Amino acid sequence: NQIIDKNVKTEKKVVNVVFEKVVAKNTESNFQVMESYLNQMGITVNCRFLCNTTFDKLKNFCKAQLNLLAYKDYTGMILEKFFQDTYQCKFFDKQFPVGFDETEQWLLEMGNIMDESRTAREIAEINRQIYERRIEKARATLKGKKLMIITYNHELDWILTAAIHAGIEIAKGCILNFSQDEGF
Repeated sequence: NQIIDKNVKTEKKVVNVVFEKVVAKNTESNFQVMESYLNQMGITVNCRFLCNTTFDKLKNFCKAQLNLLAYKDYTGMILEKFFQDTYQCKFFDKQFPVGFDETEQWLLEMGNIMDESRTAREIAEINRQIYERRIEKARATLKGKKLMIITYNHELDWILTAAIHAGIEIAKGCILNFSQDEGF
């Protein structure tokens, strides 16, 4: 509350990324992919709260037209509510996507919000072609194999979809209860 300047003017096509998990090994590579998509749509990332950012970017947090939650879990929703209540920040209703289908939907919705629908569709189509080539390559090796999943992660659509596209038989899925994943 002492660092963020509430009087900074909001700018179009500027976003903040909120609640990246710094302990995850793929945080930086995931951010770079998402930033690349955003940049292609003319959207700039102002601040990463609180991952690899600077005092000035944090001070200018309110510059963002829209805030993007990296994870919409218990802690992410607490941060979203805090920023909405304290700074009247607007948030995109989807967290960072996982898997091809979710990424495509995320891009198309972001494109609509930021008046970049055409660019978002182009990015999605290019990536669909890449995905299909990679799945075709994987299918040669994986078709007919069986998959059993044991996980705490309740968001499995992306891996199940990829497995089905690769011709893998899903033999069993065991999803364990996780205290921070409400509403499963």
